[in-house]
Formats: sequence, C-alpha cells, structure tokens
Amino acid sequence: MFFGAADRILGEVTAASVRDDVLVVVLRLSHLRVMDATGGRALADLVAELERRGMTVLVKGVQPEHGKLLRAVGLRHAVRPDEAVELARARVREALLRGTRGEA
Repeated sequence: MFFGAADRILGEVTAASVRDDVLVVVLRLSHLRVMDATGGRALADLVAELERRGMTVLVKGVQPEHGKLLRAVGLRHAVRPDEAVELARARVREALLRGTRGEA
C-alpha cells in the first residue's frame, strides 16, 4: 500500500466497519507487495481509529520486508502470526455455533 491507494483502502474499510455489531477486524496483508511510509502510517491510523471505536484489530500475513515499517509506525501490538488469527477465527465460529444451538 502506498500513498496513492491508502485513502481509498482506508475509506472502504472504515465504511464497512461502521456497523455496531463489528467487534473484530482482521486485516489480511499477505497479498500486499508494496508498502511505503505513507501507506504504513495510514494503516496505523486506521487501526487506531478502529480500536478507538472499541474493535479488536488483528493484522496478519505481513511480509517480512514490511515488518520493520509496521513496527516503526506503532503496529507491533496488532500484528499477529497467521496461526494465531486462524485459531481466533475457529474459536469465534465455535462460539457462534454454540449460540445458535442455545448452548451455554
């Protein structure tokens, strides 16, 4: 993500997350090939805004070459190993299934 795409991407994610029932946002960056400082900063701003709204943000699939930039802009806490995100997704699915079956 670089400065040319950052505003468009941020607008789309922000618009999709205005619903009251969104508790967790997973940003999958595995297909992101280019990220400059402006894109990194925009991503950090997006994460901060979503967290300010009370959402948990998980960033997964970070390319090794982007890790240093994301740490520099303050996203260390949001970046998770892919396995951790997949485990969290599985637990959420299980909880939802229990809820639809009326289990406690």
